[in-house]
Amino acid sequence: MKALGAAPIEIDRFLTEADSEQQFSYDEFVDRVTERATVEESGAAFSAKAVVPLVCSVASRNEVQDIRSQLPDEFSALFELADAEAARCSSSSSSTWTGRSAD
Repeated sequence: MKALGAAPIEIDRFLTEADSEQQFSYDEFVDRVTERATVEESGAAFSAKAVVPLVCSVASRNEVQDIRSQLPDEFSALFELADAEAARCSSSSSSTWTGRSAD
């Protein structure tokens, strides 16, 4: 995965230094976040959901759509905060966060 040019260095390295392209469930994802962040499972789930709006704010609309299209439906929970933020900030009728406008 290529780095997002505007992503803060703190998360940019996690986007570019992925272990490998692995497939696992949402629960396994949360377990991995729990392990790496050394937090409780509920804190890990919230933290993962909190990072998505940041990624959406620096990624283009096409990049966000590409990310979403590659994830199984069970990962839609990750986008709850981003979708709520987009709905609150948007005057359009769309409730799905699609990222910033394409460059």
